[in-house]
Amino acid sequence: LKLCESLVPAEDPRLIPALRIRGCLLLRRSVKEGVGAIHEGLGLLERWNSLNAQYPNRESRVQDKMFALESLAEGYSHLDPPETQKACDALRDCIRLLIAEEMAGRRDEDKMTA
Repeated sequence: LKLCESLVPAEDPRLIPALRIRGCLLLRRSVKEGVGAIHEGLGLLERWNSLNAQYPNRESRVQDKMFALESLAEGYSHLDPPETQKACDALRDCIRLLIAEEMAGRRDEDKMTA
């Protein structure tokens, strides 16, 4: 991530995968082991989320987006005090992605919309 950040501007969409990977690793490790990198991981994933909103087609794999959003929610819920609303918002976004992915492969007559 540091190498990528040294080569491109801070808001460059090419950083999206590196931010997701590093943020998820830091958060998952800090939650599992109880070490204090949770704020750094949250910061990276918040940056990932912001860039991902600006460049929605940059991350093509829904599984990667879902894992990052789940990690973000887990990080928010492990803060002291927990940021429950932010965790709920991240999980809500994750559910929206899952539903959109599921509905994308269906014929129009099978969709649950009018």
